[in-house]
Amino acid sequence: MQSKKQGAMRVAAVSVVALFAVGVRLAAAQEDTQRLQSLEQQVEDLSRQVETLRAGRAGREVATFSDAEGTWGLRVFGRVHLDYRAYDPGEVLADTFALRRARLGASLSFMQHYGLTVEGEYASGNASTGTQSVALTNGYLDLNWFPNARIRAGQFKPQFGLENTNSANFIDFQERALTQSLIQNLNYDRGVMVWGRPAKGFGYAVTLSNGSGANTDEAQGNTQEASNDGKDVTVRVYANFAERLEKSSAVLHLGASHKNGSAGSRGGNAFRPATLQTEARGVTFFTSQTLGLGKVDRSITAAEGIAAFGPVKLQAEWWQAEYESDVPQAYRRKLEAGYVSALWMLTGEHYARAYRNGGWGRMQPTSVFSPGEGGGWGAWEIGVRYSLFDGSDFTAANPAGTGVPGASSSTVAPPVATPTGKAEAFTLGLKWIPGPHARILLNYVETRFDTPVTANGVAMDDEKALLLRAQVDF
Repeated sequence: MQSKKQGAMRVAAVSVVALFAVGVRLAAAQEDTQRLQSLEQQVEDLSRQVETLRAGRAGREVATFSDAEGTWGLRVFGRVHLDYRAYDPGEVLADTFALRRARLGASLSFMQHYGLTVEGEYASGNASTGTQSVALTNGYLDLNWFPNARIRAGQFKPQFGLENTNSANFIDFQERALTQSLIQNLNYDRGVMVWGRPAKGFGYAVTLSNGSGANTDEAQGNTQEASNDGKDVTVRVYANFAERLEKSSAVLHLGASHKNGSAGSRGGNAFRPATLQTEARGVTFFTSQTLGLGKVDRSITAAEGIAAFGPVKLQAEWWQAEYESDVPQAYRRKLEAGYVSALWMLTGEHYARAYRNGGWGRMQPTSVFSPGEGGGWGAWEIGVRYSLFDGSDFTAANPAGTGVPGASSSTVAPPVATPTGKAEAFTLGLKWIPGPHARILLNYVETRFDTPVTANGVAMDDEKALLLRAQVDF
């Protein structure tokens, strides 16, 4: 049975590579055709782009309501991400269809300078118990008094890093890289953010937040939390030098982020550092025992870069998380993760068209897919990513409570009895964008562990996964 499973995964991997090869051949053929196109054909292409933009606006208008005077406007928005995941070894993880995200929300703008946004996640729940719940993702008020210093208050995603700041609707691969886990559960938080673009090509965001994650306020009357838990300060700055140089077909982006705060025990439970799961949402391969019951100073620093020229893009990030305390004795531990990726729009769309406000937005296909006669084929993209994680600072030789690896609890699926301190992942991706509000992604992800990971009684040197996603948003 296992050999059949491995054979199926090898066939899947070969299939993805074959799709890459076909894509490259298609791109080469298209490149030759483009060289022969006449001025008349170029005009037709531009006309199609105009029609595509009109279609995109029309799609947004369907979910937008406003009064005749324009004093208020209401926009309804949502997304659905449907996944299929197949794993090897099959004894550890079950192949599954998954509802990764199902969100619905609304934004109300009024009196020119004010906005209110509320969004709920309907795909949240516990897979092991089968319980389902609805969770708030965004719930905030925007004060747009000053264009270069906008204010947001409530629950939202503080700007930190490139991939983390980007909406999941527009990330390059099905899941974010291993860097994402270092942010722990702080990708959404409650607080106040000021952000803007004070100069051409330059932007910033500064956030003061609880540092306790989504849907969580500071516990009133908890003396341990009152003395140990401090507010998080998150800063992100970025610059697109191509915009400064007026190179409209390129993106030359550099950025940096820093998050600093403190954490302590909550209800008698000591603070636990980041937990790492594979990019395929498979095995949880790194966990740590709880740190001391006292105050833990934590900080996360990230650097980001993009070099995109026409239909080709290179992107990279490096993150480092540090944990420091004097309880039970003085210590300082760190976790590191990073990735580098390369992508190519086979159908010629320029990445610069999708770049905005220090990140990636919606890609508009030059030719929207239509099954009817004379219809287009949408946009096609191939990509590859290498990412790594280093948690070797956490060792069994460290004193208890100062950064010791630990087995994951039964709430993590699957439970890992023996974790590893280092891992690397390779991802191959093929993406089809039939229209501006839909994407289909096929990813092959292979994660290799520095030392064998034991999960559900199976020792494994690596995890292989084939992922498929169909997503729609409006």
